[in-house]
Amino acid sequence: MPSWTLLSAVLAGLLMPAALVLVSIGPARIGRPGLRVPAAVLACAALWAALLAARAGPAADMSDLVAGAMLLATIALCVYSAWALIVYGFTISMLVVLDDAGAPLPIEDWSRRYGGGLGLEAMLEDRLRVLVGLGLVAREGASVRLSGPLAAGFAGAVRISKRLVVGPEEAA
Repeated sequence: MPSWTLLSAVLAGLLMPAALVLVSIGPARIGRPGLRVPAAVLACAALWAALLAARAGPAADMSDLVAGAMLLATIALCVYSAWALIVYGFTISMLVVLDDAGAPLPIEDWSRRYGGGLGLEAMLEDRLRVLVGLGLVAREGASVRLSGPLAAGFAGAVRISKRLVVGPEEAA
């Protein structure tokens, strides 16, 4: 059976998504999206420390403390990865492309560089191939449509996730 130190680290970590929701749309809402994940991580680290302090008995073993911190950090990285994909995805990549240019770019040049030299139209076509390949989207001539209930459910889940982690105003 894992030690209390490890169990409490996992418990605190598993509460991290809930903490992220609280600082995104809950009563503890933080206005700047970039501060929300660090706040959720700090809240869960504080919870872990409180759980350790509240437990009567011998002091935690140093190896358990290190392992618990690593568990918490791993969960934080997973939460951050999911949050970053939902919130920033393409936006951050576009920022990096502009920074790589080292000078102002006309929007068309920027989109061509972002699209790997082919422009946003080619990138859109590539993303469409991915969605078709996953069975989420179907082509009908010059139009596209969701391919069924699974696609609609997936889109709905993403929409709900985005509202939970960025708030309804920013998700629109």
